[in-house]
Amino acid sequence: MQLCQSKRAATILILLGLTSLACVFSGGGNSTPTPEVAPSNLLIYVLPVYAITLEPGQTVPGTGLHYVDKQGDVFNVTIDGVLAPKRFGDSFAWQGVIAPGVIAEYDLRLSPTFIGNSLVAAGRVEISVLNPIPVEASNVGVSADARYFGNIEIVYNVAKGQQMQGTTLVYEGQTDQGAQFTGISGYPYRAVGDSLVWEGRLRGNVTVRYNLRVLGLDSEAVRLAGTAELWVEPAQ
Repeated sequence: MQLCQSKRAATILILLGLTSLACVFSGGGNSTPTPEVAPSNLLIYVLPVYAITLEPGQTVPGTGLHYVDKQGDVFNVTIDGVLAPKRFGDSFAWQGVIAPGVIAEYDLRLSPTFIGNSLVAAGRVEISVLNPIPVEASNVGVSADARYFGNIEIVYNVAKGQQMQGTTLVYEGQTDQGAQFTGISGYPYRAVGDSLVWEGRLRGNVTVRYNLRVLGLDSEAVRLAGTAELWVEPAQ
């Protein structure tokens, strides 16, 4: 996970602008206009492996990726409403707004399940969260409609006095008890090898949970790695 830079940020802002215009002129749709933001105020989460099984007539939730039917060895799919016949191994890619302030980029490939006419779409997904304002909260409730993204790989190298991206945690330095953190409720120390769990909200519609471990630390920095889970509430 990292802060966005230059070209990617510009692309995302253009997407948001086009989405806002579409909402204005169409008077509806699933997308909600998002205020323009500074390109640096962005968090990116990467799912190296995402997979979903689709039956004819189903859509990858929140996207313009739709499976129509199968004819022989051809999967008839639509991408943003445009028919795109595909075969085993072909790309199934899409980028757009999946919720207010949240952009998703799906880089998937198609494969059959060998059971009926279903197919599997699998590959890399990147989730970008705009204007994150982390707030720690435990047992945050999410709706049944929330889109879930798990097994997101996280690696942090945090300098002393620095706040970890996407959290309220601040590394205060090395002590006899291990790394000392502020911005977390409860016991503030973690030794090398200890777990560190943080959960809360990044936006009103985005909930996150980190499951990390301390890999190393010294007086200048701490290194953590693990996974994160995201729950994204779609527009109402």
